[in-house]
Amino acid sequence: MKKLIVWLMLLMTLCSCAFAESIKIAEVQPDKKYEVELEQKIHLYPPSEKGKRMYYTAQGCATDGEYGYFITLYKAVYKGAIWKVKLSDWTIENTMYGLPLDHGNDAAYNSKKHQLVIVHNDPNKDILSIVNPDTLEEIEQVKLPYKAYAISYNETRDQYLIGISGSFDSYITDSDFNIVKRIPGIDTGITKQGMDSDDTYIYFPQWDSDKDNNYIMVYDWDGNYVNCLTVNSTLEIESMFNVDGEIYIAFAGTGCKVYHGVIKEK
Repeated sequence: MKKLIVWLMLLMTLCSCAFAESIKIAEVQPDKKYEVELEQKIHLYPPSEKGKRMYYTAQGCATDGEYGYFITLYKAVYKGAIWKVKLSDWTIENTMYGLPLDHGNDAAYNSKKHQLVIVHNDPNKDILSIVNPDTLEEIEQVKLPYKAYAISYNETRDQYLIGISGSFDSYITDSDFNIVKRIPGIDTGITKQGMDSDDTYIYFPQWDSDKDNNYIMVYDWDGNYVNCLTVNSTLEIESMFNVDGEIYIAFAGTGCKVYHGVIKEK
């Protein structure tokens, strides 16, 4: 009888873990462990010309809440493509090739100006491109007095978060990219990718190439470390955004593979 009771208790524990409810990313708590399960939504597969693949390296992404904007890189010429994808049914609305985005490492959507802002990173770390999200055409380039690798925009604050190249720290800036505050980040020793934010937290996807592991580092707006989410994929994480707390992640993999991330407590 005792063995039966122990077995039933174990079975109930396993079942409760298997059917653990998912949470919104802003509901993450500092004293708990989480993992991100993945549901693939679309594979943005680039064209090839005479057997040569172009625009097949996934980079930054952003959203306006209705559409996702995903950047892929043609590294041989440091040109980028932007894929505009409708999130309700994951159909491709538009694609623009040949944009002078350099690495196109990350992107943000400014809802007040209705603009996409793209961080070039390599080889021009101090350049941003402003893009019309309706046409995907470049409007202008902005030269910064600092070097950037990632970007996010917060509508409530009307401020940008900008990841500082060569550092795990970030700047909070005004809507014209003027520095308001520098916030610290933890040097994890692994590859920094893009960034995302909401009114509660700031999120940094990072890639451990030695172990093929992916993580999302979570901080508050004062730069205090909150948590580290484990992402269940061996593909290289590139960038992410969230829509009402539901996260979408772009991974490299012969083009851009986009997944919905389901966050569950371990």
